[in-house]
Amino acid sequence: MNKLTTSQAVESEIESFKDALGNCLELNDDFVGRHFNTTVAEQLLRVDESDRESLVQDNIKYAWANGSPASSSDDLWLPLAEIEVQIDSEDDLDDPDEWTITSDCAYYYVGYGISFAIDLDQLTSDIDDHFLAIGPYKAS
Repeated sequence: MNKLTTSQAVESEIESFKDALGNCLELNDDFVGRHFNTTVAEQLLRVDESDRESLVQDNIKYAWANGSPASSSDDLWLPLAEIEVQIDSEDDLDDPDEWTITSDCAYYYVGYGISFAIDLDQLTSDIDDHFLAIGPYKAS
């Protein structure tokens, strides 16, 4: 039986957040202003909210779990203190000492969140191409 490692749990959570960016998170102006650094936010705010999901998802270079709040070097930062997984027993986990375990759940402390690196050059190019196809920039 394969046991769940903390690395697998973190990678799974990162993939879930990445999928959410392209499907169910509302990338409105407030969200963009709070979670993206200024340079990336300026580009995203050029386009309508409905067009942002695919632009972001298509331009994620990589992601990581970090132990500190967002900094100007984080292109996108999503808060996440811990990962929760359902378990039948401690035997489901590769190293139970790395988890906080309750009766049927295990919690792994991540830190302050998940950070994503965005390919700013490609994002800008994609947005410029978007406007070539549909017309002028969004009014500010």
